Formats: sequence, structure tokens, C-alpha cells
Amino acid sequence: MKNCIIVIVLISSSLLACTIKGENMNIPEKNELSVRLNFAGNEIMVNARLSFNKPLKELTFILNNSLIIDKIENNDYPVKWKKIDEFDFLSMVNSQRIKVTCKYPITELNLTYHGSIAGTSYYNVLTEAIKALSFYSVWFPQEFPFEINHDEVFIENGEDLFVVKGTFDEKNNTWHYGGEEFHPFNLALYEKNVINGDGFDPFNIIAYKKSALKTVSNDYFNVFYVDNSIEKYAQKAEEVYRNIVKFFNGSLFGKKELPILDIACVSPALKTGGGYQRKGLMFATDLGNDDLYLTWFLSHETAHNWCGGASVFTWEDWLNETTAEWAVLLYALNENNDALFQSIIDGKIKKAGNYPPIKTKDGSRPEGVHDKGTILFYEIYKKHGKDVVTKMVRGFTDLETKDTEHFIKMVEQEIGQEVANEIKKGIES
Repeated sequence: MKNCIIVIVLISSSLLACTIKGENMNIPEKNELSVRLNFAGNEIMVNARLSFNKPLKELTFILNNSLIIDKIENNDYPVKWKKIDEFDFLSMVNSQRIKVTCKYPITELNLTYHGSIAGTSYYNVLTEAIKALSFYSVWFPQEFPFEINHDEVFIENGEDLFVVKGTFDEKNNTWHYGGEEFHPFNLALYEKNVINGDGFDPFNIIAYKKSALKTVSNDYFNVFYVDNSIEKYAQKAEEVYRNIVKFFNGSLFGKKELPILDIACVSPALKTGGGYQRKGLMFATDLGNDDLYLTWFLSHETAHNWCGGASVFTWEDWLNETTAEWAVLLYALNENNDALFQSIIDGKIKKAGNYPPIKTKDGSRPEGVHDKGTILFYEIYKKHGKDVVTKMVRGFTDLETKDTEHFIKMVEQEIGQEVANEIKKGIES
């Protein structure tokens, strides 16, 4: 097996759901999703088991349209299933919606499927050297309308792998990820014999041989990479990240305990597409090739530790992305980093005019919410000053209900009607 890195993201369990035909059901107390994953060349082979304590008459779920369903069973009883829809999930990935019915009450669904989803989303790669799976690629069943209380992933045949955020079961040769206290939103796997274990032992895994994969580790984060061009900025990232955390954690935002961050770089398999941050793991193509990009990327993704909570599937996502971007801009102002501030604003101005309004009639997430929202706040910044925008960013993170309606109410109460009206107008234009 060649040197291999794998990054996997699962949907938040609060977004998983199931429906009963013709019934208004209460949310079941216990629902579980267990996924067993194998890799075979550029294909994945998956068994997903969904169990729940309230019987269902039928259910639906979505899956990447490139994946082939081999079998679905309900407690060993055969079921009928059919594709009832095809659509682009988050306007990114062609997906299929499957409807399952059974003449017996459904209490445990076993789903077996396989296929290749390489290239079906910009966070997804299946090559010999690097494998990346993400929530965005819909590689596992999603969209069941009830909450999953317990979810976990098992990566089988894992003796040659290292799983960031995972635990290796040597007896069963399996990596375990997720469970009662940690939902498996993200996985990162590396071939074990290429790990340089010096200074990195979060899972009691030590003494790996140094080879193609390299690490940079410190008190704040671990960077994993195979592309030698990343090394310079991986080393430099420590000082940049330390300064960002110092400003964000307790100054701009409320102080919180941040986990040691694992930064998984997947270059050269992916060179574009940016990244994302989830629960102590930051996915990145690379760390850029200049100081401005490195600072922007680390600060934007780090800001999502506070700037989040609004729906990422609708136009409301503008709140998550705009406040995160303005956290970066406030950091630039605090550091007197005019070059960083202006490079961000100039880039947004060039793009924002080409995008539709933030608020959509059908509630969908439009293209360009990052840019339109940033420029909306910029206009408010120019007119009302830094303190007002700081209150807006900080106020969003303090909201109990993270949506535009409650955000505008907060602005009306804490800042004033004039600014609230400018936001109402701005999201419509």
C-alpha cells in the first residue's frame, strides 16, 4: 500500500432524520447510526446500520448518486426501495433520494453499498496516495428527519493506517471514530509507517517511521502533509496561530478551551478549494504560498469556533461566514495589518457584485454568501466604525437562536434601528 492520507467528514447528527408516512411522531429517545468502511482501490465499500426505538412504516435518505446499493434489510426482513429523486446536494454533488418500505415495522435498517465518488465534490479524493471523504460528498446516508443520538465509524483493515481523532483496536484491526461523547464529523487517516511520531501522541500511538508524510507539532496544533512545499508555512504557522488565538479567545470573543488542532493538508491531490474547520480538525488543501493567505486561512477557520450555529444549508449561512470573515478583518485591524485587510476587502468587492442577493425566496443557500455579507458589513464599518461591527460580530456569537431574524433584533436592541435597517436592505439587494 502506498503512502495514504484520508480525511472524512460526517454530517452533524442533529441533521440526520427519518419520516413516518401519515404520522406526526415524537422524536425517539435513542437512534443510532453505525458505519463500517473499507477502501478498495478508488472505491469504497460501506455497511451502514441505522437503528431506532420507535418502529417506522417507511423512511427516506439521500446518498451520492454514483454509489450503488447492493442490499437493504430490516432486521433480516427484505424491504423494497426505489430512487424517488435526483438533485444536487448543496448545489455541489449529484445525489439520489431513496425511499424504503417494508411490510414489517422497520426498527433496524442495514444498508450495503459500494462505488467510487472520486471527483464528486471539492473535498473528496480517492487516489492511491490520498483519499478524502467528506460530508459534502454524501458518501454515507443522510437527511433522516430525527436526531441521531449515537453515531460512529469503523475503518476496517486498518493496520497500515493512522486515524486522527480515532482509536485503533489492534485485536480487530479496526479504527474506531465517534461514540457517546464525540460524533464522527471528521476523520483523518494516514498510513502508519510514514508517520513521524516525534512530539505527537494524542492517541497513545508513538514511534512511527519518518517517510513521505511529515508532521509539524507544537502546543497548539499538529500539521500533517506529504507535499514538501508546505513545510515552510507549516513551521511558520505556529506563531501566526498563537497570535490569532490570543486575539480571538477572550478578547474579541468569550474565552473557551480550544482543543489541540489537527491540520490535515491534502496537497498535491487537491490544490484548490480552501478548507473547513470541525471540532479540532482543520482540513486544508495546503497552507498557501504567502503570509497573507496563511494568516487569512488560519484565522477564518479558527473563527468558526465561535462563528457558527446558523443553518449551513440555507441563505442563513451568510451569518456564519460573514462574522468569521469579519473576525479576520478585526484581527487585521488590531494588528495594524493593512495589507491583509485590504487584500480581503478588494477580493470581496471584485466578486460580490456578480452574486445574487443573500436572502433567497426559496430559502436556499445562494452562491457568494461569503462575499456579499462581508461587503454589507464593510459598508456599515465605513459609515459607523469598527466598534459597531465588533458588536455585530460578537453579538451574533452570543445569540441563543442563530438566524437573521434574531440577529436583526439583537442589532436593533444593542446598536440601533438605523444599522438594523441597513442589514435588512443589504440582504435583499
